[in-house]
Amino acid sequence: MPSLYKNAVVHDNQGRTIPVSHVTMPAPQLDQEGLQEARLAELLKAAREEDKRKLDELLLAHKEELNTLMEAERKRVYEVAKRSGYDAGLALAQVEAEQLMAEVRHCYHQLEVDRKVFVESCQQEISALILGVTEHLLRQELTASSAALPGLVASAISELVVRRQVVVFVHPSRVAEVNEVFTQWPLPLDGQALLVRGDPTLDKASFRAEDDLGAVLVDLPVLTAKLKLALT
Repeated sequence: MPSLYKNAVVHDNQGRTIPVSHVTMPAPQLDQEGLQEARLAELLKAAREEDKRKLDELLLAHKEELNTLMEAERKRVYEVAKRSGYDAGLALAQVEAEQLMAEVRHCYHQLEVDRKVFVESCQQEISALILGVTEHLLRQELTASSAALPGLVASAISELVVRRQVVVFVHPSRVAEVNEVFTQWPLPLDGQALLVRGDPTLDKASFRAEDDLGAVLVDLPVLTAKLKLALT
């Protein structure tokens, strides 16, 4: 193995062969200016590290603040949207409620109209029933009973008893029947004859008694018409 030697330059300007292990390098001596520069470098490094630390803390604080602001804004937007949806839903519900109430009012109005129509129709049916029953009973009484019509004639003649001449008009089919009854029934007519005449315009259940001063009419259709008018 070759020996390790190195040619070193000494102060006496003489070249000597010196083992490398014997060569020593003294630590460089810094002057005052170098010390200041080193100190300044250390201060700058420490300042940079401190600035970086503060910047990191500031960024972290800003990040937390930004997150807080973003969360608050998210909640605000959510509440606004929620409120808007609630208001829209409330407005829609109010519109639907108003429409429903309008339909209910219309139904009540229609129900009242239908009720009145029903009552009127029932009233008309009841009136028609009463009229029909009354007319049927009167017609049956006046046509079936031989004494009914002459009895009514006698009642009318009693109103004309103080008058002079009396003429009774009945349906032609009942002239003989009424004459026969009157011949058997004395009437105080001061000796004046009681004339019975036929009138085809009269109903079989009607008659008209006249004298020179007036007349008494008992007409079943007229009576039923008046009854119908009174019932309706």
